[in-house]
Amino acid sequence: MTSPSSDYCEKLVRAGDEDRWLASQYAGESNRRGLIALRAFQLEVARIPQSVSEPPLGEIRLQWWRDAFAEIRSGDTPRAHPVIEEIAATGIADERFEKSISAILDAGAQPLYRGKFQSVDELAKWLADMPAAFDVLAVLYLGAEDCHIDAVRKGSIAYALARDSMITAPNLSEAAQKKALDAWSKAKARIKKLPAEIAPGYLHTALTPKYVAKGLHPFPIQKRLTLLRAMALGV
Repeated sequence: MTSPSSDYCEKLVRAGDEDRWLASQYAGESNRRGLIALRAFQLEVARIPQSVSEPPLGEIRLQWWRDAFAEIRSGDTPRAHPVIEEIAATGIADERFEKSISAILDAGAQPLYRGKFQSVDELAKWLADMPAAFDVLAVLYLGAEDCHIDAVRKGSIAYALARDSMITAPNLSEAAQKKALDAWSKAKARIKKLPAEIAPGYLHTALTPKYVAKGLHPFPIQKRLTLLRAMALGV
């Protein structure tokens, strides 16, 4: 059953992060709704640095999200925001995720104060703290165990180096692509052994080699076929 808030999140994620939206389609209905809420939250946090003119304004927005999560955990009525309403409805604000959410929001402040990334290692650290941290949270939401987390994190960093570096750090893109392939080659075998139940949280990482090969040129059909194959046969 859909609602205005779930429809909002669905449209936001489909338009803003098609890869993760496609991956979420392989989850069961209730889990998929939670994944979409999480991905909508991810997009909201990611766009804060580009939507403010100075760091204090970004800090205010990040604090707004901290307060909104705290209110949900306290049992208060969720704020009238579609993403917050979906977070409250799907359990993303559960106490077991509190530390992860807090760390993500702290990391979300870094771009407010930082200029260009100076090295691929610096970029990889940032990607581990943000997009990869969201992927880890996604698989935890789906029931991942602690022994699954390292593989998901490393695969997610490889994917982010391949895709996100072209926009986030174009000055490092060539080196980041090489590091992405190396990281993916090391992570792939471990990811392939992960339970299918948590795949919708990391399935998009199977697109890592495609982004290295194609850059930012669209590949919609190959993207869907790659994800279908990865879900059916393993990454």
